[in-house]
Amino acid sequence: MWRPYLKVIAKKAVNALNIFDRFHIMAHMNKAIDKVREGALAITQATRKSHSAQDFRLSDLVHYNLESVRSYPLKEEFQLFWLYKTLPICR
Repeated sequence: MWRPYLKVIAKKAVNALNIFDRFHIMAHMNKAIDKVREGALAITQATRKSHSAQDFRLSDLVHYNLESVRSYPLKEEFQLFWLYKTLPICR
């Protein structure tokens, strides 16, 4: 899934079919979750700086981290994809 590799394949093997394996797909999902977490952390830190420690509430933290809270279960649910079986085509 390395971009230069895909470019070479597209140029040198025009009719080749790229197949992405489970390891690389899940690595991309994990990187995406890390980006979501980093964004949530940045927002949380900015919010803490703008509020005093006494004014900062757990409900504020949950609100700002909602994306990171949702992203991990979505990744886990995607694991069902690997169990998917195609049905034979009836002609």
